[in-house]
Amino acid sequence: MAKQKEEAIVVSKPNWKNLEIPIVGETVLNIHRLGKKLQQEFTDRDQNKPKKKNGPRNLQAEFMDSMYYIDNSYQETEMPKAITKTTKFGFPSSGFKKAIVSASRSYANLKMTEMRGRVFVMNSFVRIEGTPVMDEFWRRIGGKGPGTGTPDIGIRAKFPEWKATLFVKYNADLISAESVVNLIATAGLSVGIGEDRAEKSGNTCGMWRVA
Repeated sequence: MAKQKEEAIVVSKPNWKNLEIPIVGETVLNIHRLGKKLQQEFTDRDQNKPKKKNGPRNLQAEFMDSMYYIDNSYQETEMPKAITKTTKFGFPSSGFKKAIVSASRSYANLKMTEMRGRVFVMNSFVRIEGTPVMDEFWRRIGGKGPGTGTPDIGIRAKFPEWKATLFVKYNADLISAESVVNLIATAGLSVGIGEDRAEKSGNTCGMWRVA
């Protein structure tokens, strides 16, 4: 009996489209980048090295070190000595992508695993437009679990008012432009970005709406 010839698998060309989606912050955005100083402190603690005596804390330096700074290509750049009118702030694009993927759970016909390959937030960082201010908050450090550790005041940056533009690439054969926009709108209210974001129980920070 002759062997039946297998049909060749045909893969159509991906129909990638681009969108620029402006968003406006609905609630305060908390940004707490793990700066070089904190990274070294955590490394020393894990290696049981004695804590260095650095004298009084420089709160302004901690505030500056808690933010992401970007250039015109949306790439991270060195921390400036001072904030000026030309300083550009950013937030990792991966944070927005994770929010979009997480928001897909709100729809019965969407799967998180599929959404990871259908919608992408381009560039390494999304530019955050707004004026940051210093935020002091209580935390515990050095603990081995929730509610343990030494009480301490943390320093981070927050944007009381902010906006951004998401440069999105999506597969138009698998999801429509309208669905992408609606998904991003859902992510802004049900997930959010940054610390104390909406996805975390009882928190409402980092929320946005599509402009």
